[in-house]
Amino acid sequence: MNRSRLIGGIAAAALVLPLAAVAAPAASAADMGTTSLASVLTGGQQGFDQDYKDYDIVTAAVLAVLKAKPNSPVKVLTDGSTALTAFIPNDQAFMNLASALTKKKVTTEAGAFKAVASLGIPTVEKVLEYHVVPGATILSGDALKANGAKKVVAYCTHPVLSGPAVERVNDSDLDALVVTDTIPLNDSAAASPRIRQLSVAEIMAETIRRISNDDSVSSLFID
Repeated sequence: MNRSRLIGGIAAAALVLPLAAVAAPAASAADMGTTSLASVLTGGQQGFDQDYKDYDIVTAAVLAVLKAKPNSPVKVLTDGSTALTAFIPNDQAFMNLASALTKKKVTTEAGAFKAVASLGIPTVEKVLEYHVVPGATILSGDALKANGAKKVVAYCTHPVLSGPAVERVNDSDLDALVVTDTIPLNDSAAASPRIRQLSVAEIMAETIRRISNDDSVSSLFID
């Protein structure tokens, strides 16, 4: 179900068990058109597989709830005109949950769905409702801080930061974006209070020295 990964930009795993990803902000209906999350979830190849980073189990759970209760609040996932934020557990997160519920290691998506479905449709519906917030945008940084994070920092190398990139960083929920000096920052990036640039001179010099002396380079990047 590779196409299910398209949902990653607007929804990511969020369970009380170990997370597979952090929550991502939902875009407005104007930005995203009228494509519903349900359309994305059911697009492409469907069915359980061995790709635990997609959303086969939650797709099956949504379909099961809507089949039993067509007017369930979960139906909002099929409405492309309603803005919402969805924290959607991927298959690995559901397998972790199923393992905790059964006290046994669950190693297949089908087994995980069976364990979750055994809780009953009303319970599955409640779990799904818990992860959907209609009419709201929850930024990933806010979600992380609500879970105890003191700062939200992103890192990247070779910061081109073209077009509206700097503006987006300044308007984001990031406390800082840390970049390298492999290329010069443009004026707006250099003036941004959220962008911090680190020099790679020392590590490059040490890498060259090790290559010259036939020493290990890989150990330089291992704690």
